[in-house]
Amino acid sequence: MFLAKISDIKVRIHESGKGDKISYWLEPKDYEDLKDNWEIIGNGYD
Repeated sequence: MFLAKISDIKVRIHESGKGDKISYWLEPKDYEDLKDNWEIIGNGYD
């Protein structure tokens, strides 16, 4: 599972488009360090 805050991925987002259709995505190299990033949600007791 990949967990991230918007502020962590905003600069990693790639954008492409044709006409009025725009796509946004993250390249694998840009999200691999977010895998199992459980510390951003804590343990549920906070």
